[in-house]
Parts: sequence; structure tokens; C-alpha cells
Amino acid sequence: MHPTANPVLLPAYELAEYLRQGKMSAAALVDASAARCAQVQPVLQGLARERFDAARREALAVDALRARGLPCGELGGLPMVVAESFAVEGMLHSGGIWKRADQVATRDAAVVAAARSAGGVVCGVANIAERGLGVQTDNLLYGRTPSPRDLRRVAGGSGGGVASLVATGCFSWGLAPDTLGEARIAAHCCGVMAYKPSPGRLPMEGYVPTPTLRGAQYCSPALITRHAKDAALLLRAMSGGPPGPALEDVHLTWMRVLVCEDPGIPGAAVPRGTRRVLRRALSALRAEAAEHEVWRPEQLRWAGEIWLAMMHEAHGLQHSFRDHLGVDASESVWKEATRWLFGRSRWRLPTLSMLAVDRLTRSSYVRIQRLCALGRRFRERLCSTLGDDGVLLLPTYPGPPPTHRRAWLEPRAGLLAALWNVLRLPVVQVSLPTSRGGLPQGVQLVGAPGRDDLLLAAALTLQRRLGSPPVVGVDTVRRGLRDLSIW
Repeated sequence: MHPTANPVLLPAYELAEYLRQGKMSAAALVDASAARCAQVQPVLQGLARERFDAARREALAVDALRARGLPCGELGGLPMVVAESFAVEGMLHSGGIWKRADQVATRDAAVVAAARSAGGVVCGVANIAERGLGVQTDNLLYGRTPSPRDLRRVAGGSGGGVASLVATGCFSWGLAPDTLGEARIAAHCCGVMAYKPSPGRLPMEGYVPTPTLRGAQYCSPALITRHAKDAALLLRAMSGGPPGPALEDVHLTWMRVLVCEDPGIPGAAVPRGTRRVLRRALSALRAEAAEHEVWRPEQLRWAGEIWLAMMHEAHGLQHSFRDHLGVDASESVWKEATRWLFGRSRWRLPTLSMLAVDRLTRSSYVRIQRLCALGRRFRERLCSTLGDDGVLLLPTYPGPPPTHRRAWLEPRAGLLAALWNVLRLPVVQVSLPTSRGGLPQGVQLVGAPGRDDLLLAAALTLQRRLGSPPVVGVDTVRRGLRDLSIW
């Protein structure tokens, strides 16, 4: 494809190379993103706030540096979008919380500053879930964002705004939080790729709701893209590390694949259709001569309890999620729940549910400590089993994205993604096209800390052998709105 034919369809690594070679200008890319967003925004509401005018000025400045032969970052003016929960100077920074509707960021979050230093141009902030909770990309400030592939279905939570914009070709990449697996769930729901790197590779400073010092170790910014090579380029550019081997040069001959078709988490049973996609992914990896074995440890049955206990411990047992979420002590959860039944609550259901669960589960200190110890032993066992050459293959979510009405009926479905946050392991979510042309299905690759290159090389193999879901066309989005009455 000629670089100027339809740049929105190109992956980030190709666009960055065209920018470096001078075959394309950063300002032209910003204009293309603005035009595409204008077409899908009325339906998706993926952008919470835009800054295209400022982005174009920044892109022109980058183009001027390039014309004079001066360095302009490895990304060279590549447009990007950032989840609203990360601070972008001069933009609203509410975290989806109605009480913060007038909060404007005075400086960039650390990860946004790193992206700018690498040559990224921020074009706006994307819609998120209220307080970062739940798989609905919905809040009282910006409204609801659905999946662009099926407007009846959720976009996946706080990564949903970014993922929907990447899936429709408005941007080639974006930044979203991964505190509860929401970036990977959003990538699954919208049919794109998400990458949560090893702990410490990307900073969380400037995120709302602000995690405690200990809780921050379970959180990470995630890169949402459409191609594995994009993730490798973006991480290298933003972390400032030395160039590593190309993903094509990472040999998978001796890679071991641990396969977990159904972790057995109560309330998160994996249907047969998702298992078929997982087997196709395994076959693609085995074609590279990788070994495999079925792996389903007993501890996975306790994933929900382990996750909740380790989150309690991280935030301090003397505190609660109420403190973390910024809910005043004078506000009654039960009064708000009653208001919610009549459609008058100022909170969304995931916030109410988390506060209720928090109050009911914090009382047993001994049980929490036992579950935390179980989680730490599980992590040690898994890291030992993975070693330097192993990856764990499992579903991202039990089944296709839920509809807006059914999302509330599957509160434990997100544990397939959230568990790996408290275990502090790198994860890549890869969306794969289904054989019958249905909704894309996501699979996760989990690796040992520091083996991000192996995960991305395995993700690249899946994309090359099985393909990637196509960019969602503007006509598809508009047709979905005409056909479905979801608003």
C-alpha cells in the first residue's frame, strides 16, 4: 500500500518508518486522525476530549525539526490517544469521577511525558470506566462507548475508549491503564492487541484513582496497538532502552507453551468456541516447533479470592477501596444502591459492587493473609515453571464481549485478566479472527518477568499464521447504529 493512500490502516511501526524517511508528514497524519475521528465519534463517543489544533501545531514543529536534520524522537510525530485517567497537561483529568469534573491536569503523567519525549503527539484523551471499574466504558461525564465491532456489546472498561479508536483506524496506538486487566479486556472486546510489560518498564505516576505505593506494583500502563511490532517499537522508544533483537530473530524453537483452556474459575467458565480459538493458537505456535503441555493448577480456582486479598493487602488493611476510589466517608453505599434501582444514583454499578464487596470481605485478617501467601507461592511456582523459555497460553475473557445488559451478570469474568496484575507478570493480549467471520476472540500470553521479547515474538507468530482482525470501517460503525437501537 502506498503510504499516503490510506495511512489510518497502517501499523505504527510502518508509519514511524515513513515519517523517518520523510515520505509522510506528522501534520498530515494528525489531519487524517482528526478526519477519521469526526466520522466515528458521534456513534462511539470514544474521545472524551480532543486537542487536534494543538496536536497539529506540535506535529508541524516536529516536521520542521526533521526538515533541518535534527532529532525528533524515534516515533517522529506519530499521533496517539491517551486514556483520560492519565494526566495530559491542559486536559480534563477526572478518572471518570463526577466529583472531579472540573479537574484539569497541570502536567503530563510520567508515561505521557515519556511518549512525548519519544516523538508521540497526543491528539486527545479517551473515554474510560467510572473509577476504572467494570467492563462498561461508561461514566456520567462522557457517556457510553460500545465496541465498534458490535454496538450491542461493551468496549471493555477503562481501555475501551482507546481500543475503539485504534480498532476503527483513528489512531495506530494509544495508552491505557492496566490495573485490573482492563486494557487487555478492552483489546479483546474491540479486536486489537494490548501489551502489559514487565513491572517497572512504564511508570504509573499521574494516574487517577491514585494507587498506594504498594498497590502501584500491581498496575501498569498498557500499549494498545494492532501489531506486535508496534508494541516492541513503542516500548523501546518510551523506556529508552537499547535496541533489542528484532522479533523475527527471537527463536521459538525451544519455547515451551503451557496451555490452560479453562482455568476453572467459578463464574468464568470458558465456552467451546473460545476453546477452539485457543487450540488454533496452539497449533500456530507448535508449527514453530514449540513444545507444549496442558497446565491447570489448583490455585486458579481461587483466582478471585487471591486477587481480592492481595488488593486488600496492597491498599492497607486499615484503609479500604472507599479511600482508594475517593468516596467520602459520609456517603452511604446502601443509599446509593437504592437510588441506583430507581435510576437516580451518581455512581455506576461497578463502583457500588466493589464498595459492597470491600465492606463484606475486609473483616478476616487471617484469611486475607493466607490467601496472599497462596498467591505468592503460586507466582513462585509459575515463574519457576515458565523459566526463560516458557509462555502460558489462556483465554483473555470467557467468551465474546458481553452485551451491555449482560455485562452486570458476569462479575467474575474479568479474573482471567486481572489475576496477572497481582502476580506482576508481563502479558500480551492478541485478537484473532474467527473461522466463521464472527467477532474476534482474544488469547493471552503470559511470561516470566523480563521475557517480554519472547511474548511479543510469540504474538507476532500468531498474527502471521492466523491473521489479525481488519480495521473497522466507518460504514460498518454507521450501519451498526442504524440496525441496532441501543441508545
